[in-house]
Amino acid sequence: MLNKVLRLNISGYMNVGGEEHYRLYKSSGVRKGEAIGSKTLHREVVGFVFKRIWYYMFKEKWIFTAPLNFGQFYVCETISKDGSFLDWTERGEGKELKRSFNYHSNGRKFFIKWSKTLSNVSRKTYYKFLPHRGSAEEFTGKRGLAKHIKDCGNDPFTKDFRGHLM
Repeated sequence: MLNKVLRLNISGYMNVGGEEHYRLYKSSGVRKGEAIGSKTLHREVVGFVFKRIWYYMFKEKWIFTAPLNFGQFYVCETISKDGSFLDWTERGEGKELKRSFNYHSNGRKFFIKWSKTLSNVSRKTYYKFLPHRGSAEEFTGKRGLAKHIKDCGNDPFTKDFRGHLM
């Protein structure tokens, strides 16, 4: 049902606007004066929209511009000096932390960044963005990004994942 209501425009971008909301309102079968849909339908629509945003941010390297001049969100890439990280899984009882190398990302680190340069949020230096942990199966949040990077590193037929350079 949602794929019929929310669809891509001619350029391939997801277009969610008044027309799509009206189509969803009509397809839900409610009459004038009643509540628009149910809570589960609303949750499903919002979840679908955000899953599509995560998908295009990871796969197509989109920069998501949030409405109401809230800023931009994108996947950022930094290149560390030695490419190593602290491996917490190898630490045993009373042992020191070891440094390991990320072979699937060639030592690069990725994170989801909130760019506040185009935002009109008052006192924006007081705010910090912490992305949703998400899940690897649904391809959302930090876990979805980590799974996509590992999949790109393990599959010889796809190019390595690249983010926006910081």
